[in-house]
Amino acid sequence: LRPILIPNEQWSDVRRWQFNLRFIKWARSEFLVAKYGPSLYEALDVYPQLHHGPYTSSPKLRSTAKHKIVQLLTGGGTSSRLSNRHKSSTGTAMENRMVLPSSSTILKAFDMKQWTRHKNVNADWTPMEEICKESLGGQVIDVPGSSIRFADVPPNTDLSLLSMEEVLEVAGGHVHSRGPFNVLCEEHDIYEFWTKEYMAALASYILERSKTCSGETIVLEVGAGDGVLSHFLRTFLDLEATPQVIPKQGARKVRTHGKKPLLSSARDKNSSTIGNIPRVIATDDGSWNITPKAPVENMSVKEALAKYAGEDSQNQVLVLCSWMPMGDDWTSEIRAAKGVDEYILIGECDDGNCGDNWRTWGNIEFFPDYDDSDVANTILRKDIPYAVDGFKRKNLNNLSKLQFSRFDSALSSNSKTVSFRRR
Repeated sequence: LRPILIPNEQWSDVRRWQFNLRFIKWARSEFLVAKYGPSLYEALDVYPQLHHGPYTSSPKLRSTAKHKIVQLLTGGGTSSRLSNRHKSSTGTAMENRMVLPSSSTILKAFDMKQWTRHKNVNADWTPMEEICKESLGGQVIDVPGSSIRFADVPPNTDLSLLSMEEVLEVAGGHVHSRGPFNVLCEEHDIYEFWTKEYMAALASYILERSKTCSGETIVLEVGAGDGVLSHFLRTFLDLEATPQVIPKQGARKVRTHGKKPLLSSARDKNSSTIGNIPRVIATDDGSWNITPKAPVENMSVKEALAKYAGEDSQNQVLVLCSWMPMGDDWTSEIRAAKGVDEYILIGECDDGNCGDNWRTWGNIEFFPDYDDSDVANTILRKDIPYAVDGFKRKNLNNLSKLQFSRFDSALSSNSKTVSFRRR
């Protein structure tokens, strides 16, 4: 990459592509594959259970490296066989063979035991700042009204003593403190990496919410993409709702995975499960051309809300959205739907790449013409969109600590789960 990206070994070379986000994304992916690809292959060989995850690539194989990853993830098989599987609109074949890995498997397989499980946005920018200031004599500038920072360096600054990793880092590629896990996410367009522990915790939360309603609870996922989140949520709702059996003395023990046995009074008399298990519905308008791996109803956010969360809805409706597109805000439509009781957002919050940092998350620092004076802060806090619409925010920290996402690093775990509940 080096002769292409910096042919003259000067910062003026970087300036040609520094603000081309699509090019930066490509360069980041190529570098991570080159550096950590072999470690990824080794991890997939050592941990065969990862072969059956839901993270199978689409048939468009752009390189031998990607072809090998697909083969490993699917336990072998050719691209034509994989293509045939993807022709099913419901993704039934794929749906039946998907298995989630555990968090411990991810940490071991990709050598992430020392990675932090906390969000630290400033730590993620520290390598750029250090290289820019100490090695290049430049400065890092914050873009007002966004979480973006960029390096401002004199055009004739020599780059010959920097490694390719340092050049990409100071250009905004965020390749420092990454590893084979990020390669897997980059190659397969994974934004949120689901695990057994996270899905069990999400299912448990939703089950508790369903107990507050005497009628049916509907979990409506919008922007569901491939439908994997809803697919596994259904599975884990069934598992979480099934009571653990307490064996009699001398009988074979049944593992309860550290949970207390569920009381018989909490379940229906004529059922082996607790109450009515929430109905999970995945919806997506198909605008991103993502191939479904599980059932997904083709409809927009507005159409989904009109169908399942209208004013005359007698059900409790919980809306679920994972990684809302950057700059878009669907939450105003969600809150306007009279049948919505709560919505849960998964992804980077407050200052990241999901939704709008003001309209979606209520981060006052991203309000247009933000004034950091105390008076302005007091006024703005009363005008936070979700609060004005009668919703209360709650960070679901017990779920957030279980998350893994595409832009995580050893320095920061960036994806969170946040609930907004109607007052």
